[in-house]
Amino acid sequence: MAFAQKAYLSVTVNPIDAITESTLTQARVSLISTIDSTEVDTFRRITILGDVIKRYTYVYDNSHATLPFKRIVRVESEGYETLYYDLNILPSEAKHGEVAHNIGDIR
Repeated sequence: MAFAQKAYLSVTVNPIDAITESTLTQARVSLISTIDSTEVDTFRRITILGDVIKRYTYVYDNSHATLPFKRIVRVESEGYETLYYDLNILPSEAKHGEVAHNIGDIR
């Protein structure tokens, strides 16, 4: 039997154009419930400093996430196909009460 635990959770995703490799600056990244497909939260867009070309990453932070954490990440941007990513974070991923999960590039 597995018990739920609370943890600080940070999830990062980088939606990029598959051809140009540029960041989709106007993307909307959200979390969808696996139970009823409703939107439960959105990611914040963060500017990455130090690059000549502006780059962005999208971050979701939850200071009281219950693990296991199961959601669907939806990435949408005008002119692009909407993409979905299964996010399943297990309690074993928590280190000192924190989980930093990087989905990486989504093309």
